[in-house]
Amino acid sequence: MLALAVLVGSLQYMTEDSVEGPPLDSDLCRLDADVAGTATLLLDLRQPLDEVHLGAPRALLRDMSVQIPANAELRVFALTNDADAPRHFLGRMCKPYANADLAVRTAKDQNNSILDCDDLPAQLTDVLRQATTAFCARREAITDRIDALVNQPETAPVANADLVEAIEDTLLDLAGRAAPHTIVIFSVSVFADEERL
Repeated sequence: MLALAVLVGSLQYMTEDSVEGPPLDSDLCRLDADVAGTATLLLDLRQPLDEVHLGAPRALLRDMSVQIPANAELRVFALTNDADAPRHFLGRMCKPYANADLAVRTAKDQNNSILDCDDLPAQLTDVLRQATTAFCARREAITDRIDALVNQPETAPVANADLVEAIEDTLLDLAGRAAPHTIVIFSVSVFADEERL
């Protein structure tokens, strides 16, 4: 009976340990520690995107989410036509794991590339799998908001959008946030010769 009790206690401890991690808020940011830097993605969609570039904002968010370190915060805004509020908040998330955590030594398809949501190794611990799955779901939710803006039918240019004011607001916002700071701006410009950059 004693051996059975010890075995049950050990299994309970292992189960609890395998499903519990540091406390996180709804954006996956740790409640018991400051974020390890802040990255901001500012989307200037004042001009409608052509078919070739429709997926560019989505790809940029993915790349930034892969590149930020563990416990870093990623915030996403879209430019508006309101001078008093030049940015529209689309979402926020923190990365509850490091890229190196996904490099499982026993994985058969190891290489030097950074793994992402679509190629997670089967050997991940329960805690790490839950963290990555939650991160991927959070990123997808923000991506859906971006796609909704990009794919609006007959989207009209944001005529009064002020990119400079949006950048200034972002810099002011970052002044009170954990360093290092990164700002990535996605902007499409149309020139007189209609060349799109």
